Amino acid sequence: MKFTKMNALGNDIIVINGIEEKIEKDYSELAIDLCRRKYGIGGDGIVIIEKSDKADVKMRVFNPDGSEGGISINGARCAAKYAFDHGMANKKGMTIEAQKRVMNAALEDEMVVDVGEPILDRKEIPMLGEGEKVVNEQLVLSDRIVRITALSLDNPHCVIFVDDLAEYAFEEEGKIIENHESFPKRTNVEFVQVNNEDEITIRVWERGVGTTLSCGTGACASVVAGVLNEKTNRNVTVHMAGGNVKVEWDEKTNHIKITGSVEYNFEGEVKR
Repeated sequence: MKFTKMNALGNDIIVINGIEEKIEKDYSELAIDLCRRKYGIGGDGIVIIEKSDKADVKMRVFNPDGSEGGISINGARCAAKYAFDHGMANKKGMTIEAQKRVMNAALEDEMVVDVGEPILDRKEIPMLGEGEKVVNEQLVLSDRIVRITALSLDNPHCVIFVDDLAEYAFEEEGKIIENHESFPKRTNVEFVQVNNEDEITIRVWERGVGTTLSCGTGACASVVAGVLNEKTNRNVTVHMAGGNVKVEWDEKTNHIKITGSVEYNFEGEVKR
């Protein structure tokens, strides 16, 4: 089985052309097998590209723990570049089906993906509790209370604003919140330091993965939360450990657009 290892600002993805390759293993089992660092190829997840009756291609994302990851913007950016470069789509633009969403992508100086609209309804995130939206709401942990803003991009996100990321134990807290009883399907967690209205720095704890150098949906969720809490503008540069992306949440269309680099690492073949 052939594969392509790609990365979006250090968020490394194993891309498999499911249209051409015969995949014998269950996708969850395959993800666990391939993503193991030192023992497998190593990666933050796998993306399977399939045929779609709604878009140019369909993508499915599986995390290193075998769970299906829903939508992955970094995965979508990798899949889109692969599709562009392998003649699966028009060079001027393409569409990608991911879960319930169909996203538009364009290959310009960098990869641009129109993610669509964020989901702000509590029940659809999903998150337990009262009220329709979750904005600056208290979340009770075992030894403290944190304030969160929650939303979904077909995968749940919990955003926490902090004064100083360098002094914050985000890995410890991220693991706790990912599995908090308020999130029946677990959640991604973003810790956000607001530098100014046009710039933020974030660290991400990804559901089913752990800490990652970058996260596309995490960057988008952080900007949406910044706007909802009146901390940022709608066009923001997001600094992550792996690099920077630009995120725009358009007020007229309600769509989120993310722009950033995508790179190939290497290609290979898994013998079975």
